[in-house]
Amino acid sequence: HVVEITSDPDSPLRSPRVSTKWAKEQIDKYGRDNPWVLVNVFGRFPPASMNALIGPDELEEAVSRKYRETEILRFPRILGVDVARFGDDSSIIFPRQGLQAFDPLQYRNVSGTEGAELVLRKWNDWDADACFVDNTGGFGASWIDNLYRIGKDPIGVHFSQSSTSPHYANKRAEMAFLLVEWIKKGGAIPNILELIQALSQTTYTFKGDQLILEPKEDVKAKIGHSPDHMDALMLTFALPVDKRRTEYGSTNQHVFDYNPLSRDRIFG
Repeated sequence: HVVEITSDPDSPLRSPRVSTKWAKEQIDKYGRDNPWVLVNVFGRFPPASMNALIGPDELEEAVSRKYRETEILRFPRILGVDVARFGDDSSIIFPRQGLQAFDPLQYRNVSGTEGAELVLRKWNDWDADACFVDNTGGFGASWIDNLYRIGKDPIGVHFSQSSTSPHYANKRAEMAFLLVEWIKKGGAIPNILELIQALSQTTYTFKGDQLILEPKEDVKAKIGHSPDHMDALMLTFALPVDKRRTEYGSTNQHVFDYNPLSRDRIFG
């Protein structure tokens, strides 16, 4: 005999232990098919077919989209930088503005000084509003230190650090699901095989009631290469960013809003 316990606000048999208001807020915010909502509101685990981050059909649509400059002009320009850990991995500089992700820059076997100079060149040429650098395990420390030395203010991100939302086991999972949500809301990505493979073949599970991704080493073994492109694009969702503004149009001041509920800056 199976007993199902749900906090579905539309069910007359719902458990009174969960607030109806809270349950409705989660459904309105994340959608009824969101894996966190399925577990924590409806009391159901997602089917096995849903444990991939995103499906190939949605990625195909994302590749086919392209936004005009005028459509994304009011949104901040953000750089995500994934620093290579080993010789066969790549360092990736991924630019994103609003719903448009642009072709990334890819490098191999560059030092921290060289890497910082490459980021600086893109940062200045593109007039970026913010730059997030993967510093998991300290691999990006040299890049970050050299960028500070030449007058920039990158933000180091540890993929294993705590997320800003209790729904995720760590920052890596949070950034990945923000990226997927952005794609589903109209995000456009470049047609890069390595990026599409990583997004479509990375899976998630639950750690208690929190979402967590499969280890990066497992993803690399599965697809035959490190998910560097995916990691760099994920970093553009590390924190919401405000576009720099003054009465004349631009300033050197960056504003980072740590409120995870403020999603307009992320999704455009």
